[in-house]
Amino acid sequence: VQRRNGRPRRSGAIALSSERGNVLNKHSFSQSGLANKEVFGLDEDAKTVTLYVKKSANVKSPRNEFEEIPLEVDMKEGLVLVKSKSSGLYKRRDLERALLARFALAQRAALVQKGERSKGVQKLGRK
Repeated sequence: VQRRNGRPRRSGAIALSSERGNVLNKHSFSQSGLANKEVFGLDEDAKTVTLYVKKSANVKSPRNEFEEIPLEVDMKEGLVLVKSKSSGLYKRRDLERALLARFALAQRAALVQKGERSKGVQKLGRK
């Protein structure tokens, strides 16, 4: 748990969590990857993106708790796959948009690392 103490006070204090399965990284019971039955998320390495889904609530060992699906596809197919796994059968529809946004950023970063896409030009000032 990481706590940011909100200076000045009007910005508010926030508690962040980095556990697996917590898509929004908020430290709360509803967002927890450990406490919920339907859990999914993304693992981003340098050149690969992997979607993981919790198999069931009563798996004996934590090593076999998640089913990992490599996303070695283009952006459109990956978005369809992520959407079907996240909102299919009424699973965690509240986290679907956050997961899709995280997938898009991870996919773009992986393509830049592979050299298949340029990083883009940053605009500086008014010209």
